[in-house]
Formats: sequence, C-alpha cells, structure tokens
Amino acid sequence: MPKLGSVVEVMRGRDTGLYFVVIAHAQERFVYLADGEVRRVEQPKRKNVLHVRSTGYVGLDTESLLQNGQRLTNAVLRYDMRRFHAAYGREGDSDHGER
Repeated sequence: MPKLGSVVEVMRGRDTGLYFVVIAHAQERFVYLADGEVRRVEQPKRKNVLHVRSTGYVGLDTESLLQNGQRLTNAVLRYDMRRFHAAYGREGDSDHGER
C-alpha cells in the first residue's frame, strides 16, 4: 500500500501514464488520488493499488498535512507535483491535454 503523500503513476485506465498523489486509503486495496488540477481534493480518483506504481517520491508538505489531520488544499498538491516533476525531469508528463 503506497503511503499517504506519495506520488504514484497510474498504470491502467484512462489516466494511464499520469502522476497523482495518494491522499487517502480505502479498505484494503484502494487509494484515493488527486493532483490539484484535473483531479482535485474535493473529487479524488478511487484506484485499485494493483493499477498504480509507486515512484518512491513523497510530497513532504502533503504527507505532513495528512498525518496531522489538517486540511489538504489543491495548492499544496500542485506545489508537491511541481517539485516532483522538477526532481525527476518529467515536466511533459504533467500535461493533462488530449489523450
């Protein structure tokens, strides 16, 4: 199970190849994903953990807010995603344009 605040790549479904942050766990095998842009905190994507791949990157701001039970905002998610794309050189992968 990916830890809260970690960035994952979607491997199956219409969002294949896109990166999101894990913002919640559900039951034993589902996670809720958001990126602050297309998938916002208010309507995260529910995804089977078998359909995502962990990148090993953890957004520290997102992780600390979730662990402390504080309110997570879309701005914090966007900030962590920008840092992830800068660190891993994946600027082009953040494009949510046509598929």
